[in-house]
Amino acid sequence: MNKTISLKIKRGLTIEKEKKILQFKGLLISNSYTDIIHIADKNEDCYLNFFTILPEKRKEILDFITRMLKDNNLTEEVIIV
Repeated sequence: MNKTISLKIKRGLTIEKEKKILQFKGLLISNSYTDIIHIADKNEDCYLNFFTILPEKRKEILDFITRMLKDNNLTEEVIIV
């Protein structure tokens, strides 16, 4: 089973959206879903953030991510790949 979750994050966001994304990533770590989030350039329009997970928590983590993105109006800025 896949042990990695990847998120495509748009570049050039407002400061408010950037803060929400940082808070969201902080929650991923503080909820013990991951220890570190890796960041890579995907292209000039977006970054790729990825992190390893315990496979048995995959559904729980994806549900959390989906809920957080929706609650913070980040569904267009952050895409699960």
